[in-house]
Amino acid sequence: MNDKELLATALSDLRQLILAAKVTFLNNKIADNTGKKSLFKMVDSFLLKKPSLRLPAHNSLEELVETFNHFFIKKIVDITRNLDALGSNWIPEERRNPGVFSFFSPVTLPELSSLILACPTKSSPRDPIPTSLLKELLPVLAPSLLRLVNLSLSTGVFPDEMKLALVTPLLKKSSLDPEVLGNFRPVSNLSFLSKLLERVVARQLIAYLEQRTNVVYLSLFNQRIGRIIRQRLPCLRC
Repeated sequence: MNDKELLATALSDLRQLILAAKVTFLNNKIADNTGKKSLFKMVDSFLLKKPSLRLPAHNSLEELVETFNHFFIKKIVDITRNLDALGSNWIPEERRNPGVFSFFSPVTLPELSSLILACPTKSSPRDPIPTSLLKELLPVLAPSLLRLVNLSLSTGVFPDEMKLALVTPLLKKSSLDPEVLGNFRPVSNLSFLSKLLERVVARQLIAYLEQRTNVVYLSLFNQRIGRIIRQRLPCLRC
């Protein structure tokens, strides 16, 4: 066979493996929930159509996307401006000398594998394979993922590709008027690898803060890894 035929065969085999993994995953979920009320909820999620996305009236999707984009960017600018105004009247606490956080430590294979298995089994359309399949093939994929993560840590580069997300505007409450942009909140769906690298960085940074400054950190973006921060952080400029 020539290269084109080999590629077509390999892609066909890959699709079959992904399909088989999905079937196995769903069969296991159904088996685990048999006899439980959660089984009906799970089956409904497979069979019933999800509620349609409620959006403002628009003439074109491209126009609506740009409208939301400008609105959310302006909202971030306004929040930043308000925080800066509040900070101008804030009297900082006594300066501390927490030392210098100059580099991230390389992650070991057992550490990364444990972190991956502890992550929620959620996938994004930006993921090349489902997270459930990644976990199943972890012994094979972990060394490559480890190299990517440690390369990012050692170079201080967060790849641009991993900064991309699918953003969906959702109403804060179903009863709110969809014609008012302020009633929407942006929900970003990042790739699994992007969230994994964030967790690796957060774990090391939090460990540094707790050991050197006795600062208890704030849980941001629903990532809680321990305690709750004091009402305000001291000025830490390393």
